[in-house]
Amino acid sequence: MMEFGAELADIYGEQYDIEKRKPKKSFEAINAAGAKSIENADAFTSIIYKKDDPADKFEYLTAMLNLELAVCQKLT
Repeated sequence: MMEFGAELADIYGEQYDIEKRKPKKSFEAINAAGAKSIENADAFTSIIYKKDDPADKFEYLTAMLNLELAVCQKLT
């Protein structure tokens, strides 16, 4: 489930970027894609943050960092 959330976050992130590059922008579509990307990234990272074993967290460190940075971009 958590990998699925990370993949969905990436897909919605790409949709967000595509919407931003369009000459005629729809801010509703941009905001919707950004919100879905953030929502799915949170679904992934919240599961990892709850893990007690540091080795489990370390395994997903790169993916979590990328998702957190992508969320920051969309929040700005």
